[in-house]
Amino acid sequence: MLVEDNQLNHFLIKKQIEKYGAKVISAFDGEDALVKFNEEKIDLIILDMLMPKLNGDEVVAKLNTIYNHLPPIIIFTANVLELNKLNSINHLITKIITKPISERELINEINMVI
Repeated sequence: MLVEDNQLNHFLIKKQIEKYGAKVISAFDGEDALVKFNEEKIDLIILDMLMPKLNGDEVVAKLNTIYNHLPPIIIFTANVLELNKLNSINHLITKIITKPISERELINEINMVI
C-alpha cells in the first residue's frame, strides 16, 4: 500500500513500483490508509509522514493498537525534522527513506525490506 497525499508524487511512485509487477493499493491520507488496510491484504506499507487527517506516525500507532502483526513499514518523507516524532513507534518501522529518491534506489529499498 502506498500512502501519499501529494497526487503527483503518488502517481509517480505508484507507476515506478508497478513497472516491476507489484500491485499497489493507493491511499491519499491517514484515514484512507486505515480503511484500505482493513479491506485489502497488505504486504508492505510505504507511508508518507506529513498528511492530512492522520499523519504517518499516527497511522502506525493506530494500526499497532488494532493488529497483532503488521507488514513491513517504510516511512517516506521529505522533512527530516519530522523523523524526531518517530521515537514512540521506531520499533514498528522497518525502513526510513528520505525524498527525493531515484526509481532504482526505491525499488532496491523495497526489495531489501520484502
